[in-house]
Amino acid sequence: MNELEKKKEGKESKEYIVVKKFIKKLIDDAFSDYNKDSNNFLEKKKEKEIKKQLLSDIRIYFTVMGEYAQEFIDYVSKNQNEIKTFISQLEPESKKEVETIINNLDYCKDHNLIESLKYFFKDNIRIFRAINYYSSLDKERYKLPFNLYDQSVFEHKHGLGLLPDDILKFLDNKDFIDCGAYFGDSALMFEKDYNPCKIYSFEPNPESYNFIFETIKLNNLQKVIPVKKGVGKKDKKNKKFINIGQLSAVYSSEYQRSPLERIKDNSILSIDITTIDKFVSKNNIQVGLIKMDLEGYELNALKGAEKVIKKFKPVLVISIYHNAEQFFGIKKYLDNLFPGYYFKIKHLFDFNPISETYLIGWYPN
Repeated sequence: MNELEKKKEGKESKEYIVVKKFIKKLIDDAFSDYNKDSNNFLEKKKEKEIKKQLLSDIRIYFTVMGEYAQEFIDYVSKNQNEIKTFISQLEPESKKEVETIINNLDYCKDHNLIESLKYFFKDNIRIFRAINYYSSLDKERYKLPFNLYDQSVFEHKHGLGLLPDDILKFLDNKDFIDCGAYFGDSALMFEKDYNPCKIYSFEPNPESYNFIFETIKLNNLQKVIPVKKGVGKKDKKNKKFINIGQLSAVYSSEYQRSPLERIKDNSILSIDITTIDKFVSKNNIQVGLIKMDLEGYELNALKGAEKVIKKFKPVLVISIYHNAEQFFGIKKYLDNLFPGYYFKIKHLFDFNPISETYLIGWYPN
């Protein structure tokens, strides 16, 4: 059980209990339709396991949508011309992706949670995809200390499947920079499914950092190097850090984060931050890929990687969904600084309208 679940368990309101029951019925009904297909056969034990996982996923990732959607759509409304220009400059698939995200959040803004759930999961397709994902997941290939198998990581590979073949070849035997490593799930996938030289996994949360070593041991990983630091635009000692498990983040007043940060929590740590530019130069790293999922601190971290991006032109896999400013601002920042990059925006998650939306960029050879 992660931190968010613990907090929910301690104070479930009557409304929340009603929502939980609705989600359970939503999943049961979807399974009923799924099982009508003669090709879909799951043992009862497996079905029960997946139902429990889906209930947890939808509860965690969807139940903050009303407030998040309000803030996101308010930003879109206040910056209509800028957003219109942003969308017009996207390639067709990304344009459709962004328009779908905005439309879904707009609906969530004006409807209660149950109505939003009905709308988002109306045709069962998302739940069917999630069932297929969990039923085919190879937990022997990917051994984790927790049962937290993020769909964006293990099914969609952070969007790396969208890369052209020549760019995938470019990644071969290059060093990967994994920022926001959590307990090493991305690093595990990178080593198992690609051929990096080394994977430098930055994780300042001491609990999560220690679990990276467990992931390394469970899978006999040889290429993962944990780094107990955060990344930012400049070196800093004793930076305030909010320790709330899966949602842990560097505290920053510069960017408004999602409502998830406003969970009341006394776990404030002090961490050290370095820049990617300094770390790469000091350690003579040949960078092929930079992945960032920093709960709203991505733009700050990218500003400390400008020299590396200019020199190595690495593949960029950047989460942009934590707030509207970064959703629309990170691509603009990178376009202005590094002309020539090709970008796609992809939503890599079936459990809410925006979580795990990534900007995937590469420099054409």
